[in-house]
Order: sequence, then C-alpha cells, then structure tokens
Amino acid sequence: VYAGVEGDPCKSDANCANAACLGGVCHCLPAGSSLPASGTNGCCSGWEQSGVCTAQAGSPCTTRVADCNGGMCAAGACTCVGSGGYCNLDTDCCAGTSRCVQQQCQ
Repeated sequence: VYAGVEGDPCKSDANCANAACLGGVCHCLPAGSSLPASGTNGCCSGWEQSGVCTAQAGSPCTTRVADCNGGMCAAGACTCVGSGGYCNLDTDCCAGTSRCVQQQCQ
C-alpha cells in the first residue's frame, strides 16, 4: 500500500494524497498548471502564485511531465524556465523566451 506521495504509482488522482496522477505516477502539478479550486490533489512541483504553479531555475522537476514552464529539466532541477517562469536574469529563461521582465520570462 502506497501513501500517495510524490513518485508513488497511481491509477487516478484519488490514489495521490496531494498530487495529481500523471503518467501512472503521483506528481505535484508542473509549472504552468492551474491549481484546482478545492486545493485537493494540488501541490506544485515549484510553488503556487495566484492559483498557478510556477518555477524558476533550480526548482525541483521531473522529466515525466512538462515542468519548468516548458524549460529544461536536468538532474531533478530546472536549468532554465520558459514563458511565465520566475527569473532574476535573462539567462534564467529559455524555451522561446530570452528576457526576464519584472521577474517573469518573456
């Protein structure tokens, strides 16, 4: 019997304590996803900002789903983030974005 935490196998969201069942594995929602209004099955792989999951370079990620706002995930961390991702420098941005404007990749 599994606890339904990050990385546990699942058949549906109901099998996951606070995550979504993505590709047969419990996983917090990837950056760019909206959290469900109920708050159940709704942790973020990065963090929540105004009801939407976001991430930045260095945020935890998995290659099983499109994490990092569409950016690159290597060795379990976002190396850069795509559109809407949180940033400090232009080099934090990738996946079609190249500028960090008001701490958001554009």
